[in-house]
Amino acid sequence: MTDTPAGEGMRLLAPDPADCVERKGKRYFALDAPRGTALELQIIEECRPRRLHHQEAIDSFWWVTSGLVHFHDTDGGVIEVPAGQGVFVPQLTDYWFDKEGDQPATILHFSITSDRSELGPTRTILAPGVQ
Repeated sequence: MTDTPAGEGMRLLAPDPADCVERKGKRYFALDAPRGTALELQIIEECRPRRLHHQEAIDSFWWVTSGLVHFHDTDGGVIEVPAGQGVFVPQLTDYWFDKEGDQPATILHFSITSDRSELGPTRTILAPGVQ
């Protein structure tokens, strides 16, 4: 058996209502994740107009845990993602998403960052021609 330093190894991840950020019809709960990654729980309560955008230095995996979510691309294509399925969005890929129906949708969002030592903070970039 090896000694594991405190705070490393297996741990419970649970959303803390005190750390909730609410904006644009969504609630975000950051969950603890290893360096170079980010994990958050998003609850989409209402659909607001979305814009095509991309992440500069993040590959993202979205896993729908409840509801139905539509991911849209630049060509007007839609990937319908029901609960129990996910979608991968590579960095620099323009996309947006919304939920279907009146009930909230819940998504686990896992991000993997590239080496950002020279890039600075990750930024969301609107697609060309989008205001």
